[in-house]
Amino acid sequence: MIDIKQIEQVVTMFSQSSLGEVIITDGNQSIRVVNTPSTLLQSTDTLQLSGGTPQHLPQETKPNNTSTHTISSPAVGWFYTQVKQGDKVNIGDVVANIKALGVLTPVLCDKAGVVHEILLKDGDQAQWGQMLMHLSI
Repeated sequence: MIDIKQIEQVVTMFSQSSLGEVIITDGNQSIRVVNTPSTLLQSTDTLQLSGGTPQHLPQETKPNNTSTHTISSPAVGWFYTQVKQGDKVNIGDVVANIKALGVLTPVLCDKAGVVHEILLKDGDQAQWGQMLMHLSI
């Protein structure tokens, strides 16, 4: 079983690294940790934690448009959008919800713009830090 204290330590260490993503597996349980600061390397990285096979993880891509902003998931759970492509959004608007264990976590817009692309469908599973939608700003 994966211990919560070990997860907290990995997340703390991982947030200070240049890796984009890591998957921790213990038996039939696994946890995916995604690092999303803008300073991350745009390459594919490999990381091996205790035992097992190294995970080769591709980075997600985003449009080459310099006036595009990405909204990422604040939690792990099921994705439900509150907007559609072409909608105008403002800072603080709820653009989606992530549902886990019956609790809805709002996904708040942190830039004003127009919804350019929604990357997940309603009911898709979202991971922490996963790109959910792109805004044209």
